[in-house]
Amino acid sequence: MNVLYIGYDFSDNKVGGNIGRKNHYKVLKELYGKNLYEVIIELRKNTKDILKDYLTLSFNGQTKELNQKIFKVIKAKKIDKIVFDGSTFGNLVKKIKRKYPNKEIITFFHNIERNYFKERIKVEGITRYILLPSVIYNESLCVKYSDKLILLNKRDIKELEKIYDNKLENKKIYEIPIYLEDRYDPTIELKKCDYDYLFIGSGFYANIHGISWFIENVLPNIEGKLLVIGKGMEILREKYKESEKLEIKGTVENIDKYYYEDNIVVSPIFYGSGMKTKTIEALMFNKTIIGTSEAFIGINIDRLSQNNCCVCNTKESFIKNINKIKKIKNNNKNRKLYEEKYSNRVNIKLLKEIIEC
Repeated sequence: MNVLYIGYDFSDNKVGGNIGRKNHYKVLKELYGKNLYEVIIELRKNTKDILKDYLTLSFNGQTKELNQKIFKVIKAKKIDKIVFDGSTFGNLVKKIKRKYPNKEIITFFHNIERNYFKERIKVEGITRYILLPSVIYNESLCVKYSDKLILLNKRDIKELEKIYDNKLENKKIYEIPIYLEDRYDPTIELKKCDYDYLFIGSGFYANIHGISWFIENVLPNIEGKLLVIGKGMEILREKYKESEKLEIKGTVENIDKYYYEDNIVVSPIFYGSGMKTKTIEALMFNKTIIGTSEAFIGINIDRLSQNNCCVCNTKESFIKNINKIKKIKNNNKNRKLYEEKYSNRVNIKLLKEIIEC
């Protein structure tokens, strides 16, 4: 069986979504080896080109040449199944299905994208509205013309059924959470550091909104220092330059070293869809996490509370629980949760079953 993977470039491993995409591809390569082919789509950088794509109801990076390349691969390599890593490639999915109706198309949903973009509008402003029609159009076509749909959690499945009910007849819908390759080294001991709380996240809207809220509302009312790392987070340095309880490091070459330091991970995320890669990453590294309900979407809340992780959705709750927990340096239960639910080892078998059934 020959499988074609189609998705955005995931070479930038400093962005959470790319970590998940890269791992999807790596697992598929492990499963199908030389029988896996790929077409990696480069994101456009020029604002005018991006707007042109969206205004013509295309997706970022779509060209006639890209379409022709994909059709050529499907024919030349006798592709049996096509895996789309994302739900915004709808007009391409439609073209493939009409040209090759017997080819099975499987789509991974990172989010319910129409909901995700609506939340971006709330935070980033009405100018983002210009992107929404293309997102809705393409996601709708993905649902209509895909044979199998894979979503990250039950919330997203319910939203899918609510929004696209009339397009789901004869569709096979599956749930697979974010799963990550294990990078944890148990021989490395926790190191002392000169800060107490760690926030990891790239500079996109939900992360900027969440950590800004935390800096302004929670940090002044707790003891200790906060370190913020993540690509693009440098944008906040000027705004909070007067805070002595805060260091915004921004882009770093290797985030893993910070997971081996003596800190508590904070995740004050109030907007989003899908699941949060950084939450799964923190579980992998055995960290104690204090975050909002949104930060823990797709993870058993009762299990989290037993593992000394706290779900907080208000300023008062964050202050109370941070002061209560202080520094729990190790948490073997969180590592165990990752191993049971969110590792490649557990989910590779499920993915193989879904693709081949």
